[in-house]
Amino acid sequence: MSKKKNIDHAPSAEIVWGDAAAMRLIGENEVDLIVTSPPYFSSQTEKLLALPRRQQTDIDRVQKEVTAFALQLRPAFDEIRRVLRPGGSLVLQSKSIRFGEFLIPLADIHREIVQNTGLYLITKVLWQPMVRSARRLSSFERVPRIGSFRAIDTEEFSVFSTREGIDHGARLELPDTIDTRSLVSPLWSSPPNRRSGK
Repeated sequence: MSKKKNIDHAPSAEIVWGDAAAMRLIGENEVDLIVTSPPYFSSQTEKLLALPRRQQTDIDRVQKEVTAFALQLRPAFDEIRRVLRPGGSLVLQSKSIRFGEFLIPLADIHREIVQNTGLYLITKVLWQPMVRSARRLSSFERVPRIGSFRAIDTEEFSVFSTREGIDHGARLELPDTIDTRSLVSPLWSSPPNRRSGK
């Protein structure tokens, strides 16, 4: 007589490669959570950003290009709004772009585009890596001078929801190793991944 084995079946998932501005497979108000980091700039602008720091002088051109590229993403954000259900949430990863001496506020532009679709900002967290390589140190860290101070550039995670706000669910059972005070801090730091599997 053979025994039946109890097999836990993981839920199935389907991966779809498509255009975020035309998510026709998804109906209105069907999605609970969207996590996205939109592209920041075109390949043409990337060449300007890759120039040596001393050659990064045409801030007006780069700022216009970065802004224009971000505004072209509006159809994708409109689609996100269409498919997100009431009480669902959007997590948007973005950052401002450093060009020469200046910081282009791309995260602010992305946030404004999302809010113009009818979503509302719930919270945001700034993230910075704890360890940076020597070549990424600012000139102020190397040799402090008047006019050379710049704060460390961070990435931003903004959480949005519909007018109803994010649905409140069951109580979370967090491991004892997680400090909720560190979770609600507006600044998160973490070591680089280094492919450790953590």
